[in-house]
Amino acid sequence: MSTPRWQSRAPCRYFPVEATPLTMSPRLQPLGTDFGNGPADHLYFQVDREYEAYRAQKHRIAADQTPGAFGTREESEAQTLAHAAALAWAETTVASEHPSIRATLSSTDSTPRRWQRLALALQEDLVLLHRDAVGHDRVLAFHVSFPSDWRPEAILGANFQKVHAAVPGFAEQPETARSLVRAMLERGPFVRFVWTLCTDSHLDHHPARHPRSRFTPDTRPGWLRVERQVTIPLPAVQASVFLIRTYLTPFTALSDDERDTLSRAVTAMPEDVRRYKQLDPARVEPALRAAAAG
Repeated sequence: MSTPRWQSRAPCRYFPVEATPLTMSPRLQPLGTDFGNGPADHLYFQVDREYEAYRAQKHRIAADQTPGAFGTREESEAQTLAHAAALAWAETTVASEHPSIRATLSSTDSTPRRWQRLALALQEDLVLLHRDAVGHDRVLAFHVSFPSDWRPEAILGANFQKVHAAVPGFAEQPETARSLVRAMLERGPFVRFVWTLCTDSHLDHHPARHPRSRFTPDTRPGWLRVERQVTIPLPAVQASVFLIRTYLTPFTALSDDERDTLSRAVTAMPEDVRRYKQLDPARVEPALRAAAAG
């Protein structure tokens, strides 16, 4: 058997930081937008030489079971159809984009087992959102091993607005939340990016496992944490698959211009966003200066 080409592929690199006041807006862009990563920017599922390391961490977290990184809800025929359509789309897409991963998937398993096998075969985390006949949306499935300081187990059965309640200015009004849900279910696929800064290279920042430490004046290592989030509409079943791929870039691997942009972005960050991300410019700046000094 030939060695899959992705085993030597460097991870994609994204720098969605701007030196302007950060607003937590969706900023949806069409999947396939060129971000400098060539054909990989067109893929739903990105696979690279860190694949086995991501999978190993996912398997360790799945074996732990406390707190859960995985859950499903299936209480009606409409929800069953949503699960079936989402899983069929994902399994078919993985097989098309990455044929070497196909052998790890099975369409004959139960719904929970299919979700688990799928997620454990990928570097992405996954969420399934569904809207019922009267317009109420709910999370029907999640497999999130690498949360950024939030509890995935709390989102099962929750609606979009509740899931994002802590994010300042994102979906605070019901109509805004409904509009975003419509975009996810009826249009796309879209890609968006979320970024923050952290003091360690843990992918998993679940509050009960690896709570994210705040920067202090003495913090020296620092990482830019970027989530590539992709929404896939399944309008026939009123559902959307949501993919989250996490990337970590050490401050030392950023260019001088990128570190300068990052410094100015944190300084310009509105106070509510700064509190949400737990970032203090006076504490982040020494780590950026130390990285620039080598």
